[in-house]
Amino acid sequence: MQIHQVRDRTVAGAAALLLGATMLALQGCSLDPTPAPVVNGPSETNIELVITATPDLLNADGVSKSFINAVVREGSTGNALPNRLVYFVVDGGGPLSSSFVITDGSGNAGTFVTAPTDPSGNGFGQVVVSARTVDNDFNQQIFRSVSIELRSPGP
Repeated sequence: MQIHQVRDRTVAGAAALLLGATMLALQGCSLDPTPAPVVNGPSETNIELVITATPDLLNADGVSKSFINAVVREGSTGNALPNRLVYFVVDGGGPLSSSFVITDGSGNAGTFVTAPTDPSGNGFGQVVVSARTVDNDFNQQIFRSVSIELRSPGP
């Protein structure tokens, strides 16, 4: 008699387990639309920084210059952010006219970069100028960059 009771309990337990697994599997399959997630914002920094170079092609003669402009805006509204300190750094080029510039009323901060000379004579290269705002935490900052192509001055 005990064997039949054990077998009946085992069959009942297996059936319950199978039914539970089926219900769990079917719960993930649905054709109902998923509700949109709740969006919280804006981001913590909420600053947009756009950097450009004019011109973006220079002779590698040690004299040619490109104007680097950084525009700082509020990310959610697009409003200009005046009186913000912008830090510029150059890689592969000559000096900057200024590394630290304060934005004007339109959110613009500009500096000039001078092209290096081309000691290799191969006629190709680039200068990369990066900028970021100077706020209260370096870890929250993201550099934005612009590249300038270098060419040999040629005859």
